[in-house]
Amino acid sequence: MKVKTMADIFDVAKYILETQKSTTAIRLHRLVYFCHVEHITKKNKPLVNEIFTACDMGAVCPTLYNNIIKIVGGNPNRLSVDEIESINSVLKLFKTKTSFEIIEICKSQKPVQEALKSKNKEITNDMILNENTTATISQTY
Repeated sequence: MKVKTMADIFDVAKYILETQKSTTAIRLHRLVYFCHVEHITKKNKPLVNEIFTACDMGAVCPTLYNNIIKIVGGNPNRLSVDEIESINSVLKLFKTKTSFEIIEICKSQKPVQEALKSKNKEITNDMILNENTTATISQTY
């Protein structure tokens, strides 16, 4: 029997695209980041095994950014119930937000701000966990 590993970033992105009526690449990147934040802070484990980096427009995953076409091969059926729960929580929270609003929310998060000041711009899982970013997001917005 094959052991379930964490979600693939392309599975998460494809699930978001199938769930949302429409979205932009900018919005998709921030939603994937916030889904990762939600999962790691609520389930105490990363949603995806990827590096996120900070940029002027918030957080982005270089793997997703550089290989966006691979979303076509993503398979949401590989997502666990816990992973889908985390993703749906974020999609519900940001349902009425514009891409610009999501960017501003992302940029306001302490892990993103700290990463922007660092040389490699990496947002680590520890930075996210130390700030309990999801609690901040849901209480503020």
